[in-house]
Amino acid sequence: TSQAGAVSPAMARVALAEWSIILLIVSVGYELAFLHTCVAASATQDREDASSETLAAHDAEVLHLHEVKHG
Repeated sequence: TSQAGAVSPAMARVALAEWSIILLIVSVGYELAFLHTCVAASATQDREDASSETLAAHDAEVLHLHEVKHG
């Protein structure tokens, strides 16, 4: 006699496989989001570094011109 609510082992394996696939897709999604965040942060840092270098070069040039003018 089989019970009305019983799940066969085959159905349990199918359900487990489906959940495994869902969890794999979700984890890949999180990984891609993390990588996207890292790339965006790296690009922002590169822009900040370039801006800082440009500002430092400008400051050095202004200082040099000031020294030349007031020597």
